[in-house]
Amino acid sequence: MLQFGVIGHKGRMGQALAAAIAEAGHDMRVGVDAGGDPGPLAGQCDVLVDFSAPDALAANLGAARAAGIPILVGTTGLEEAHFVMLAEAAKSI
Repeated sequence: MLQFGVIGHKGRMGQALAAAIAEAGHDMRVGVDAGGDPGPLAGQCDVLVDFSAPDALAANLGAARAAGIPILVGTTGLEEAHFVMLAEAAKSI
């Protein structure tokens, strides 16, 4: 069983993800939302799923990198600078 951490877990997609994770037989360890620190969450999980906001992407990628775990980003509204951050993070995650 994998431990998932959902960033943006109180939103519509976060709630749908929590249900899908449970239905698949995995565990949503904990979640974090606006203003929360993704670092402790990343340290408790096997993977992060980010459905938050573009402004949070740098911190969320940093938390995944520091914890050495993968992150799936489903956040919308990303701009070119965000895609550069994703490409850089993908080299080490």
